[in-house]
Amino acid sequence: MGRQARSVERARQEDETHGDALAPESVAIMGDVINAIKATPTHDLRSLFEQVVARRAGVLRVRLRPAMTGAADANGGDSDVVTVTWRGARFVLDAGPHTRDRAHVAHVLQSAVAVAAAVLRAQGIGKETDPAPVHAPLLDDPVERLVGSSPAMGRLRDEISASASNNFSVLIEGESGVGKELVARQIHVCSARRRGPFVPVNCAAVVESLFESELFGIEDGIATGVRGRRGKFEQANGGTLFLDEIAELPLPAQAKLLRVVQDFAIERVGSLMPRRVDVRLIVATNRSLCALVDQGLFRRDLYFRLRSILIRVAPLRDRPEDIVEIADAYLHRCDPMHPRRLSGVAASVLGLHHWPGNVRELERALEYAITRCNGDHEILVEHLATDLGQPQRDMLLPPGNHDETLQSMKSRYARLKFDQYRGNKRKTCAALDISYHTLVSLLKRGVKAGRPLALPRLSGPGLEPESR
Repeated sequence: MGRQARSVERARQEDETHGDALAPESVAIMGDVINAIKATPTHDLRSLFEQVVARRAGVLRVRLRPAMTGAADANGGDSDVVTVTWRGARFVLDAGPHTRDRAHVAHVLQSAVAVAAAVLRAQGIGKETDPAPVHAPLLDDPVERLVGSSPAMGRLRDEISASASNNFSVLIEGESGVGKELVARQIHVCSARRRGPFVPVNCAAVVESLFESELFGIEDGIATGVRGRRGKFEQANGGTLFLDEIAELPLPAQAKLLRVVQDFAIERVGSLMPRRVDVRLIVATNRSLCALVDQGLFRRDLYFRLRSILIRVAPLRDRPEDIVEIADAYLHRCDPMHPRRLSGVAASVLGLHHWPGNVRELERALEYAITRCNGDHEILVEHLATDLGQPQRDMLLPPGNHDETLQSMKSRYARLKFDQYRGNKRKTCAALDISYHTLVSLLKRGVKAGRPLALPRLSGPGLEPESR
């Protein structure tokens, strides 16, 4: 073994002597670096290390360089960065720009931090005085945190905390656009696996004939020109594998997945040797798996394997009090330095829309409004799409004549809230902070001017106070 290889190996042994045992991925990177030194002993050690990490991450470039101050360390949205503190100075290990799975790249960089410390020590730069902090910007980004103060969001946070305390598989059900992947990421970052990778897979986009190779990997040399590669289960080793749209898997693919979920041992395509993986499995669907089981479209045994923990994410229309909070958070995310704000009427229109597309539709509506603002820092109702909450817009905006009384405006708004809560008078009274009899009076009054409203029947049993 050459001098550089011995120096790197000695640095690794010193770390282990001090109790800093390397993770399996770090050990693999260390082995590749030592082998590369043996193959090209005259090559620059730091350059060899960068080549090894880039190859394992699957990106074009990795650099280990002194950190710059201020914003100069930012490499844009397509890069990942981790930091090594060395002899009072900061070094940056970055990869990018790239378009690969950022969770995988971030995991490789995190694993390479300890090896980077050994490389710097072997080069004689000095001795580490600070533990190397690990930064995973993608997985613990503050903008990724759940927003909302409704009771439904409070229950969801409690379920996330409870799920994060164990390694059981989780089934997340919810309509499209409610943020099921965000819930899965929060479970990951709150769990003991947060330093491991989070690997998302869209099952609806996986071709059935390629299902095994995508999830389980391919053995090297099984055919001419075919290179071996890891599947998603191996990429998620030590972390979390998130299978989105699990209901879209065909029955043959479900059978293959069941075999792996039972003992978490995979076989690459072309291999006869099983490989054990340490993976936390989270799946999500916008359809009811239980109903699909009854219809024979989803395997019952796989369903019970996956739903150790069931989390249902409420649609946005069932938690209207969160709409404006989510909108404000997204506006701040779009422009943190000069975030736009919603006018009172615009916020009311957003809060009263039913949002069939949930949070995803809300974000697109805000992007449209920002485009229409022309630099203004306040989003007005006219900046919103014309088809967004048109009935609510008609009720909230003045009708154009001047003979409408204050009482008719109150009645118009009470009717709007009454419709929003689907005719539930108790919830409407709570939202408006008025008595039951005041609400009935406002609903009877109707609107004197403007577009006529279809008032409900207010006679008979419907007028009886609801149980409180």
